[in-house]
Amino acid sequence: VYDYTVTQDSIEIETYDSTRTVVFYNYKFVLHNKNYGKENYIAVTAIDHGDPITETPSMQSDPRSNAVSIIPSKLTYTSDIVVFPNPYRDDVDYQALDWENIDGGTWFEKDRKIMFMNLPKRCILKIYTLAGDLVKTITHNGNAATGTPYQQGVYGAYWNFITENNQAAVSGIYLFSVQDVDSDFEYVGKFVIIK
Repeated sequence: VYDYTVTQDSIEIETYDSTRTVVFYNYKFVLHNKNYGKENYIAVTAIDHGDPITETPSMQSDPRSNAVSIIPSKLTYTSDIVVFPNPYRDDVDYQALDWENIDGGTWFEKDRKIMFMNLPKRCILKIYTLAGDLVKTITHNGNAATGTPYQQGVYGAYWNFITENNQAAVSGIYLFSVQDVDSDFEYVGKFVIIK
C-alpha cells in the first residue's frame, strides 16, 4: 500500500537470568511520497507459513494490536517553520482536496484548517493581527495523544481560524511567533487569509 524503506535501527539485549536472554530488533520505517499533514495509520504484523506436518494453518498477528497514527509534519529540507496553505484562499475547495472536513457531513466555519509544520516538539504558538493584537495561543506538545485539539503530528499544529474570543478570523495578513519551551529557539513568520 505504501512506498517505504526499512532499515535496522538498533538491537537491544535483555538478560533476565543466567538461562534466558531476549534480543529485540528495532527497525526504522520511512514512508515515501506521503502528503504532509495527512493522517496515515501504520501497523506491522507477523506472519508465519504454518506447519504442513501438523496441519497448523498459516497465522497472522492482528494489525490493530500495534497500529500507530503517523502525520508527516517535519520537513527535512529546511529548519524554517512552514505554514500551509499560505495564502489560505476561500475560493479553493479544501474539502474536495481532503484537507478540511475529512469526515464529511455538514461543513462549519470551525472546519477550516491552516497548518504549521516543522515546529519544535514542545512549543507555544501565538497568532497576531498585523496591528499586534493577540488572536490565538496554541500550546503544542508533540507527545500528545492523537486527536488532541490543534495537534497535527509530532512537529505540526493547526489552527481552525477561531479566535480566543470564539469568533471567526477575517481576511488579512497575520503574524505568528513560535517559542520552544525546551530551548531559546524563537521564530517569527506571517501568513495570509483571503476570504
